[in-house]
Amino acid sequence: MTIIRWMVGLAALSLSQSAFAHGIAGNRYFPGTLTFDDPAVADELTIGSVEFQHPSEDGGLVTDNIVPVTFMRLLTPDVAFGMDTAGIVRNRSNFPPQVGFDNLDLTIKAMLFRSDPHEILLSAAITWEVGGTGNSAVGGAKPDILWPGIFYGKGFGDLSAGLAWFRPFAIAGAVTGELPTRDTTAIVGVDPTTNRFGLSRHACQTSCIGGLRSNIARST
Repeated sequence: MTIIRWMVGLAALSLSQSAFAHGIAGNRYFPGTLTFDDPAVADELTIGSVEFQHPSEDGGLVTDNIVPVTFMRLLTPDVAFGMDTAGIVRNRSNFPPQVGFDNLDLTIKAMLFRSDPHEILLSAAITWEVGGTGNSAVGGAKPDILWPGIFYGKGFGDLSAGLAWFRPFAIAGAVTGELPTRDTTAIVGVDPTTNRFGLSRHACQTSCIGGLRSNIARST
């Protein structure tokens, strides 16, 4: 789901069985954000609502109203399996609205390290975006993509008395990659470029990239 998946991954409602699901290490709370997942591993259900605008091929503006749904279930105390997708309503100038689902994502996420005294959480995940499972009219015409990621959180509550002013702060972030497994994917459905039903092939619009996203947040 390219950029959209990371923007809306944990956007609105989060139901969990324990406080640890929210990313707590010692007295530090690490929430998920609109740009990256939190470093916790837990049972979780997330439902969001996001509006995303981007240019169209003809120079106009495309507005996507997105409802992402993410489900995560613990397999062990430190390993979880998850699935997510998003329903999308796409509005373009001079075109009727198009409705469909983005590709299905399958995720394995594991806790690598946790320290309550030092307020540290570190986890890793690998996500498989299953190519061709989405609707090509709303951007689902993408090949299989692997998304490896490292998610981290570090609070500064363990600093010495001389650095006490920095104790209320923490840093959290993610290092993620996007690795397409092939150049094209085959889609059965309505081709948005021709508005004809049939089998079509779509080139991958992404390349093998890595990104670093982090933020600094004051504790509450």
